[in-house]
Amino acid sequence: HVLPSELLRYIFRRELSEEGGFDWWAESNGRRFSLVCRDWAGPGQELAFYRPTLRGYYRKDPLALFVKHLERFPHLAKLVRDLRLTFSTDTPANADAVRSILQRCDRVTRIQWPSNLDLLTAELNVLPLAKLTDLRIGGSKQEWEISVLLQALTQCARLRSLSLSLALPADSPSSFNAAGSQSLSLETLRLQTDNGLDSDASSEAVFYQHILRRVRPEALTTLSITLHLSNYDTLSCWVQRCTNLQDLEFCLVEADPTDRLVELTSMLSHLMRLETLKLTREVREWASWDEDDYRRTWGLDELAAALSNFFNTLPPTLVELVAEIWAPAGECYNLVKTFLRSHLHDSSLEAVTFDAEVKKFGRVQLEATRSHESAEDSGEAKWCLSYKHWEGCSCGDWDYGSWELEGPDAAEYEV
Repeated sequence: HVLPSELLRYIFRRELSEEGGFDWWAESNGRRFSLVCRDWAGPGQELAFYRPTLRGYYRKDPLALFVKHLERFPHLAKLVRDLRLTFSTDTPANADAVRSILQRCDRVTRIQWPSNLDLLTAELNVLPLAKLTDLRIGGSKQEWEISVLLQALTQCARLRSLSLSLALPADSPSSFNAAGSQSLSLETLRLQTDNGLDSDASSEAVFYQHILRRVRPEALTTLSITLHLSNYDTLSCWVQRCTNLQDLEFCLVEADPTDRLVELTSMLSHLMRLETLKLTREVREWASWDEDDYRRTWGLDELAAALSNFFNTLPPTLVELVAEIWAPAGECYNLVKTFLRSHLHDSSLEAVTFDAEVKKFGRVQLEATRSHESAEDSGEAKWCLSYKHWEGCSCGDWDYGSWELEGPDAAEYEV
């Protein structure tokens, strides 16, 4: 029996969502599938050219080679839906090749453009902006004219996913207000100022203001944002309006989420559909045990009360929690264990990451994963805790610890 082409396409397209991070996986398998038999040739080609590999370091001048391939087989350009233009750092970008690819592949709906942003500005009029559903720009610490971005967004009526990682100028350009403010019905939004820890908080505030005013918060299901503490109040108020969020990553630059636990809890009280929650920090150096030591002496009662309220506020829909929040030994850590116990049965929660105290190192990032009930485990579910702590100068200087919650080996690690 011959499988229908539509069923083959459905099976092959699963390669796109199960790649495991390798851009070339779907293309490579698509080429193999297309050689199996005549019935597989068409669906296999569709998979191979859905997301072609255009990496500058993968082979010599891949953009020019791809253009020649499309010139020889022009029908393949209609199969391209996802362009990831990763350019080589050793050779200048081939502007003519990029322009030719964009003109030929007029059915593209997803574009990733991490570097050579000057070239993006020059070729912006060639991009199929009106057809795009997914746009990812930046990640190489390059500045880009924000006014160009804002103007482009006015043409992206179908856009559902936007990822921006840009280096911002020290002074916010006056042209920020030049573009219109068409509302976008995004489902996914990822924002990061790519100046890293040296980014300017005021430029970040203006940049986010002009992006967020173009986004309908109630339409978002996924949000990832990195921000300075000085911009927290404004942005958290906006996040509260994203009442349909399922995945939230909130990263503070040079600040400990522990110090904003009360405010974070207030923000989360409006987000009752979350499945993934990540509260993280971006710092030059992790705090030493001495720097965290004051929490063992001062403010423990207040921290315990804040932790209790935080855990009670979390939605029942949560599947994964990553909270770089400091829970010292004693009442604070007991609250964490109580939270885990309460989600041992009849809970959607599968994984929890938090900062806790262990005997050997003090503050470490502790991961808790819930094992499912099975006959091999006598039908009992359990929480397995573990950490991986770097303690030296070489790649091999890691210390590992693992134990079951309230298991016989817990006393070896827990304070």
